[in-house]
Amino acid sequence: MKNHPTAILLTAFTALSMLLSACVDDAEPSTTSTTAASEATTTTVATTVTTAPGGDPGCPGEGAAEDGELLAATEPSSDAEQIAAIGWVGDPTCEVFTIEFTTDQGAPATTPPSVEAVFLREVGILRVSMNVEMTSITDQLAETALVRQVFVPRCDDRTLFVDFHLSAPALATVTTSTSPAQVIISLEPGGPDYAASPAIGPNVVLITPVEGPVEVPVLVNGYSRNFEANTIGRIVQGADVLAEGFTTAADWTETWGEFNLTLEPAGSGAADLFVGEQSAQDGSDRGVVIPIDLP
Repeated sequence: MKNHPTAILLTAFTALSMLLSACVDDAEPSTTSTTAASEATTTTVATTVTTAPGGDPGCPGEGAAEDGELLAATEPSSDAEQIAAIGWVGDPTCEVFTIEFTTDQGAPATTPPSVEAVFLREVGILRVSMNVEMTSITDQLAETALVRQVFVPRCDDRTLFVDFHLSAPALATVTTSTSPAQVIISLEPGGPDYAASPAIGPNVVLITPVEGPVEVPVLVNGYSRNFEANTIGRIVQGADVLAEGFTTAADWTETWGEFNLTLEPAGSGAADLFVGEQSAQDGSDRGVVIPIDLP
């Protein structure tokens, strides 16, 4: 018997949700019942990211991957204390992004931190996690041929990761260098199309779930910069609230904070998932809304 394509995609997104929820704890439900939805828009906050056009980036080559783990590098000691800059060079055949670090005294670091990199192809994200707790970068529009936007969120353990939101199918390699300490992300066009894209709205990025069929319980993962880190998740059918949850993101003042919550809706069929916050001015919802199909 052949597997149905929808079932295959749903299984892939379930596995992705479990991977993305590794940094944070589930939240307790709240009792808010507002159902008004806001239009999703892109937001960018202050950043010191710099770009460098031109150059000879050096393409990934034969070692490039289209999915899964790209790098797991452990450093027994490192003087890298802060993400100081993210820059890039590129041409139509290759793009290279570099993450640079400084010491606790503000000098260029010589040894990179421990780094893990994974290609989350289902949602078109290349994620670089690292053992540093400070950053001068929050997010930046890249708008290159392959990368749309870059975010720097924090996990509950205070460490940071950098998400490269990709705008076109790519292959990638991730390496590190010393003196100066850098993480180098090399991209070239290639590989299958991305199944979905994260929903980006005012102060919230929803990575999973994506539009379409979901499993119950619904695992909600992303990052936000809502006021006081408050993040709400709500599933509605018309005027009926099927499930609602509340959590506190890992940050909101210094950079984006990752959140994770679990919703168990009492219903089935077509519904809407809202993730965001309630406006302090008028109580309206502010965030993203996506259509989902409950089993």
